[in-house]
Amino acid sequence: MTLNPPDPASADAPGELVALSRELLAHARALDDAVSPEVRALSAALRHRDPFALTGDTARLAFWINLYNALFRHCLCAMKLRPG
Repeated sequence: MTLNPPDPASADAPGELVALSRELLAHARALDDAVSPEVRALSAALRHRDPFALTGDTARLAFWINLYNALFRHCLCAMKLRPG
């Protein structure tokens, strides 16, 4: 039994995963508030993606760095802190 079966529509190219993380980071950078429908939707879109499908160091680094920075930016907004 599978609780969360993979979404057939999410079996996209690994490059699209990097693009999704890049878009998430762009929206996170524009956050003024910790709650953003765009960031929530993009984060939810990552749920059924497989980061292990990424090939090559460049793609892996780009994905994880984008994701880390988006999460860090979200935390700054949630804690009402400003970078700089």
